[in-house]
Amino acid sequence: MSQVRWRNEKIIVVLGSLWILGFAAWAFLLFDLLGTSVKEGILEGPREGVFWTAAQYRNSFSRFDRQLILYAARQDRDFDTLLLQLDSLEASFGFLQRPSEVSAYWLSIPKAHDDIGDLAHFMKSLRRDVPALRDRPDDAKRMLRDVAEYWPKVNALANYFRAIEMEQRDFTFHQLKEKRRAIVMLGGVLGVILGALFLLLFYTIRTRGSLLERQQAALDAERKASDRAFEMIAAKNAFLGMVSHELRTPLQAICGSIEVLLARPQSEANTKTIKRLQNSAASLEAQVKELTDYIKLRSTNRSVQSETVEIAPLLAEALDPLRGKIGDKHLKASLRVEPVGLVVKSDRKLIQQIVSNLIENSIKYTHSGTIAISADLTGPPANRAMRIAVRDTGVGIAKNLLSKIFEPFFRANDPGIRHVDGIGMGLAVVQELVTALRGRIDVRSVVGEGSEFVVTLPVELPGRADALGDATEPSWQTPHHDLHALVVDDNENARETLGSMLAALGIQVDLCDTGEDGVTRFRERRHDIVVLDLELPDLSGFEVAERIRSATPPDAGRKTAILGVSAYESAILKGDRTVFDAFIPKPIHLDTLSSVVGRLLK
Repeated sequence: MSQVRWRNEKIIVVLGSLWILGFAAWAFLLFDLLGTSVKEGILEGPREGVFWTAAQYRNSFSRFDRQLILYAARQDRDFDTLLLQLDSLEASFGFLQRPSEVSAYWLSIPKAHDDIGDLAHFMKSLRRDVPALRDRPDDAKRMLRDVAEYWPKVNALANYFRAIEMEQRDFTFHQLKEKRRAIVMLGGVLGVILGALFLLLFYTIRTRGSLLERQQAALDAERKASDRAFEMIAAKNAFLGMVSHELRTPLQAICGSIEVLLARPQSEANTKTIKRLQNSAASLEAQVKELTDYIKLRSTNRSVQSETVEIAPLLAEALDPLRGKIGDKHLKASLRVEPVGLVVKSDRKLIQQIVSNLIENSIKYTHSGTIAISADLTGPPANRAMRIAVRDTGVGIAKNLLSKIFEPFFRANDPGIRHVDGIGMGLAVVQELVTALRGRIDVRSVVGEGSEFVVTLPVELPGRADALGDATEPSWQTPHHDLHALVVDDNENARETLGSMLAALGIQVDLCDTGEDGVTRFRERRHDIVVLDLELPDLSGFEVAERIRSATPPDAGRKTAILGVSAYESAILKGDRTVFDAFIPKPIHLDTLSSVVGRLLK
């Protein structure tokens, strides 16, 4: 009995030892198996995949090539579509260059590094040359040859990454197969003791492969969804920007014609009708402006201008255009600035737009009571900040909505709140402007009692050298008799409206619809002021302005004033601004035109 027990014990010891050795060997192989795919980047590369980004860039390159062919063949003259394809191509190439785990991997490969460097130079040339096709479409054929020369390199780069990825996978899978075979052989040697463990391991390996495939598929789907979302956002911003800009030109005709009618004697019934039209046009203009401002702020990096700003007049300038709306609702408005002569160094235009949007927001949601605007300094002398507060006695904002009011297109559609005009962009614009000024905005509100918006901005206090000089604001209400103006605009309604507005100021007007006609008319007759649209069908506004400057006699007593107008505020940035004396974005109002013309002709 003792011998059998001893024999059994020896078998148990032997089998246990074999099991321990087999388990240790199995554990080592499994550990090595699991660690193979991550311990050496050369086997699999980064987890995001190498080929995907290069393939996306190749696809974008092909789409841009096709669009350029259509544009060169004059089958598709939509230049904005060509620019959109260029933006998509640059975005795809940006993923190739952007520092990441993926780019660090492929940039370590000499061939890929050199090819991407060459493509970077080519992309810079595209960004430089493509915008010029708007004025010189015939250059598209030359650019097509350049694109065709770089296509083989783009295609070869994508195929090269694909080959590397397939080679890495084959190598990795080969290693996995060899290790699995060793584990199977070890399981056979260990027999029944390791059988269950072998089956578990086999099942684990099979499951692991399936899980990795599902994870990769999920990552690919997420990446595609992210790319689609990015493209949709970019397309939405481009569409909204286009719509808002295209509305400016017809708004010019609408607003200008209304103001010209109001400047003439009208019956009481007609005056009321025209006033309704004016209020509706003003509402539409405000919505277009908010939309344009938001798209501009989100799509560009707004540079902040530091200038000496006197706060009290600035707040008054923001409030004065809105006093009509305040009076219509029988509200009271107050201004308070402490100290009284507060002067800071900051961006005047941005601060004025912030205050204007906040006041207009308060007007919309306040039906009785007051709107108080105040400004003061806060913080220690070494870290000064200016605090601007707009407080109203309006309907207030529910707590659950306070975190959403700065979102684009958000409106508080509470059944208890009267309908108000707008598309919900005013506070979104304020948020972007405050961010550009490195400030913050806080909101305190009680439903039924009102709201207070407090903007805190870092500012500098100017020294004596920066003190504001005395300036007198001239009056531009005096009619400008015996003066001649030339209006050059390809849009008939806008051209006729601008002519009527200048005529209402007592100025004789000549109208032209092309740049060449405008230059010819100026040479035939000297004009005191030229109102020039920047986007003309034959010449750019900058070329027309330069020709008019050249056509002005050197011995002229006074040079002709050139006023640039455009539905696109960014258009003035595309050329030499020194040829213009002033620029006004459309739609242009009669009082604004009168003020600018008076200043230019003084």
